[in-house]
Amino acid sequence: AHTAGTIKFAADEMEVNGDKVPTIEMVVKLFCEWLGEIDADVVGGVLFSGEAFGDNMIMSFPAMMVRSGKVSSKENLLRNESRYHLVPQKDGSVGLVFEEHPVDFVRVKLVAATLEEIGFAKAGTRLRELADFMVGDVIPTEVIYKDAEGKEDLVIKFNTADLVAVGPVVAKALIRTPMKSLSGKSNGDLVMWNSHRQAKVEAIAAILEKGSSELPNDQGSIFATYVGSAATNAFLRLVASKVDPVTAARTVNVNALKMVAGLRSLTCNQCPVPVAPATVVAPAATVVAEPAQTVVAEAAPAEANPAPAGDVKAEVETPVAPAATSGETK
Repeated sequence: AHTAGTIKFAADEMEVNGDKVPTIEMVVKLFCEWLGEIDADVVGGVLFSGEAFGDNMIMSFPAMMVRSGKVSSKENLLRNESRYHLVPQKDGSVGLVFEEHPVDFVRVKLVAATLEEIGFAKAGTRLRELADFMVGDVIPTEVIYKDAEGKEDLVIKFNTADLVAVGPVVAKALIRTPMKSLSGKSNGDLVMWNSHRQAKVEAIAAILEKGSSELPNDQGSIFATYVGSAATNAFLRLVASKVDPVTAARTVNVNALKMVAGLRSLTCNQCPVPVAPATVVAPAATVVAEPAQTVVAEAAPAEANPAPAGDVKAEVETPVAPAATSGETK
């Protein structure tokens, strides 16, 4: 993309320890060392869980920044600074290694780009706006790296806009590029989030929001990741309706775990597990007055195993062997 002129950096060179280094070389090095975490976010996160992955990210990063303090006391709820390591090499030289987790601000923007790449433009825009709001009154112009051990004075500064601009290119490559290791297929060929799956999440979230843990029987195949995403949505809706956040979190968590236990009980190739009975739907006004209590009952013995071991998909009405994850499930 840089060679083709699609991406243009603020400057062709950047200073590292008093020397001028091509910006493209430093940016490529940084993203290569971030790649494991980026892949986990793009493929393991968004393509399996959809919009809720970004919501969870934008909630969890500030929590790690605040720790024991108060949100109101913090000016910046997303990191734009990290650390590097100087690692001795066999030839006596020293290698520069960046910390493998992308800085929060750039990482959230990259997840937003991933959502946009797979057709969730509205969710991507919302996530970008939240990142801009939570990073502080002024969007940082630089991403700063300092020595992890605090022994070196060397400070490496990347242009923030340069890193954000690379994000969509990396996200698209991880989703769309055919790979030999995948027999010529891309990650997107094997697993993909889509509007059909997002609609199932919304249906499950509506059930959890009402204080119920009863699995829907009109949505076809349900995966555990759908329940996880729905729990996030239900929690946010309850908080938006002025329910106490702690009460909302506890209630949704209890019922979501019951749903997952229910899925396991319907999966033929799982060992028998205790299954909590579904929570009876209560009136909206009382649904979160007190957190639901988990009641464990004896589960019936699992049926014979007709599906490959390790598969976790189940039909709500009748257990069946799983379909390919890349297709639409009914």
